[in-house]
Amino acid sequence: ADHLREADRLAAGAGHHRVAGHARDLPGTERLGAQGVLPQTGVQLVEDHPDSPYAEVAEFFAARAAMSTLNAKDLDMALDHFSEVAERGGPLAAESRRQMALIKRLQGKESDALAAVESMLTSKPAPEGDELLSLQVEKGELLVLLAKQDPKNLADAVAVFRGVVRQPGASRYWRARAGVLLAQSLERLGK
Repeated sequence: ADHLREADRLAAGAGHHRVAGHARDLPGTERLGAQGVLPQTGVQLVEDHPDSPYAEVAEFFAARAAMSTLNAKDLDMALDHFSEVAERGGPLAAESRRQMALIKRLQGKESDALAAVESMLTSKPAPEGDELLSLQVEKGELLVLLAKQDPKNLADAVAVFRGVVRQPGASRYWRARAGVLLAQSLERLGK
């Protein structure tokens, strides 16, 4: 509660632009999104100073704050902001595309989310390491969800999970996660 009062004090007395700098340092700032402080601050900075080196970061975190409420209107707003960040092509572009795929999944648009993940998997430069494994597991999870509409997707998910389990250099975490998902998928297939 003290950090929220501090953010309110900063917003009232120091202007919009200083709040963004201070709010990110406060514990529990994810709650600020639901109250609208952080999204408004980030959007205001982008509108007032679109060429600022902080504009991309401000818009990214405004989108993350809007996403935290999980209501349909805020998810759509977050999708728009992440799209803007992705179009900038800066250092947060790849993570913005990933967040867009997550929002589409949250909205029940698994096919759109799968297309976004597949696009990231084939992008240049190609993802590698944990990023690659994370995207592959996400693809498999989306295929499992889509198997409700087309059972063929479950077999495709099995292939994806097997690929992660067999991937040289994959950490124990990714192998274990993919292994559990593989076992669940095989069970659903009756194998």
